[in-house]
Amino acid sequence: SERVNIAHRTGSGIEMQPDGAMITQAKGGHQLVSEKNIEIRAKGTYQSTIDGPVDIEGSSVVISAKEGTTTIGGTDVFITSDAVTGGVTLNGGDVSVSSKTSTTISAGMEAEIAAVGTVRISSNKSIILDAPTIMIGTPVSTNISIVYGNLKAGIGVAGAAGSTEMFSGKQFINGSMFSLE
Repeated sequence: SERVNIAHRTGSGIEMQPDGAMITQAKGGHQLVSEKNIEIRAKGTYQSTIDGPVDIEGSSVVISAKEGTTTIGGTDVFITSDAVTGGVTLNGGDVSVSSKTSTTISAGMEAEIAAVGTVRISSNKSIILDAPTIMIGTPVSTNISIVYGNLKAGIGVAGAAGSTEMFSGKQFINGSMFSLE
């Protein structure tokens, strides 16, 4: 068995061990520069441990797992897009966003939550809709139900010419059926 060691007086060096393993150590900075492509391939586990900040920059960056899970974690995680016309897309089977404290979704212009199936918004406390105008349904909605246990109060619905109509139970307003159950 043989070991090959190329060492600098500072302690930087390259060591090839008897089992074929290779260790590169730099006591100063370490740069890897190529005029063409660089490929790192590990048939086993690949692990990088960095004690300082990590910056990855490229014309495009892809992080993917052929199987299993891709996890991005940390004390604070920011996924951003600086381009006004670009964006951030989360795409997959089930996409889940969760937080141990609070979650804020904000947009500089418009935000939309859409689904082919049911959209469910739930809370153990309250749901606050806060806007100068709150629209439930669209001009073509024909059946709107508001379901809430033993709610006794009526619901105000904007009618023609800005009028507001109060109702409880089931009622047609401007051609749409509203029900308060």
